[in-house]
Amino acid sequence: MAYLIGTDEAGYGPNLGPLAVGISVWKVPDELLNADLYDHLTESVTDKKSRSDTRLAITDSKKLYTSGGKKKNLELAFFAALQNLSARSVDFDDWRNVLQQVGNADLNVLETVPWYTNFNHDLPLDADVVEIDQKATAFAQEMQQQSISLVDLQCQLVFPKQFNHFLDTQGNKAELLSQTTFQLLQQSMAQLEPGCVSVLCDKHGGRNRYAAMLQQYFPNQLIEVLEESRLSSRYQWGTHDEKVQIEFRAKGDNFLPAALASIAAKYLRELSMMAFNQFWRSHQPDLKPTAGYPQDARRFVEEVRPLLEKLRIPPEIFWRNK
Repeated sequence: MAYLIGTDEAGYGPNLGPLAVGISVWKVPDELLNADLYDHLTESVTDKKSRSDTRLAITDSKKLYTSGGKKKNLELAFFAALQNLSARSVDFDDWRNVLQQVGNADLNVLETVPWYTNFNHDLPLDADVVEIDQKATAFAQEMQQQSISLVDLQCQLVFPKQFNHFLDTQGNKAELLSQTTFQLLQQSMAQLEPGCVSVLCDKHGGRNRYAAMLQQYFPNQLIEVLEESRLSSRYQWGTHDEKVQIEFRAKGDNFLPAALASIAAKYLRELSMMAFNQFWRSHQPDLKPTAGYPQDARRFVEEVRPLLEKLRIPPEIFWRNK
């Protein structure tokens, strides 16, 4: 067997809320190592959003969700995927379960942040559980027919305090994105049985060279550079039977594993922002919610500035410096 892995992020640009990095790992027959999974799951999955199409839409999260809109399409893909995790052992029926089990969030750390303290909410928010079950069942049946399985889906949430500490002590946010991605990749790959692996990652802040950092995370391997360009950076290591190929490509959302990683990252960031906005609106009901992106984030800060002072909110847990 072989493995296809995709990674993507959500929240790289905002000043408010966490950076979320997602990863999905799929086990496939050897002959599908370089295949397009959309071509092998045609009955249950589509890469396009359409009201008339009953298949499960798994595509870049930006195509499934617009800020402030309903999260139904994100939830259909996210929860249908979770139902088909081969190692699924818990229920993902509320906010805390999802952030802890999929987002690797430390609940002890969350309790130190006012908008996460004691916050919880039943999930899904907008999708119908019957529709999720129907799509998950069709998805499962076709994966079984094709000897494909989803073996891992998780995210790493980097909250503002951790984000700022990294910038102050280690480097820029592109470096943070790379390190977070490689940590997830290293952890996921360590759980896999022997086999060849193909990985696709979105480019990290315009970076073209990744060999030195890959070598740090896979120190026992000799990283071979295949290409380093503006469009694509490709590397490989390992033996013939356990070859790892990894590519960093701008806009890699046409790769199903990366698309699912994008959905997971976006959904967990949106869940985090839901708690954030609910907290501030509980103190100031007429406050317009924010998605956290720079221009609107500055508006939001000005409107809550009296509350920041009154509630003695430390700036480092509220505002990301870049």
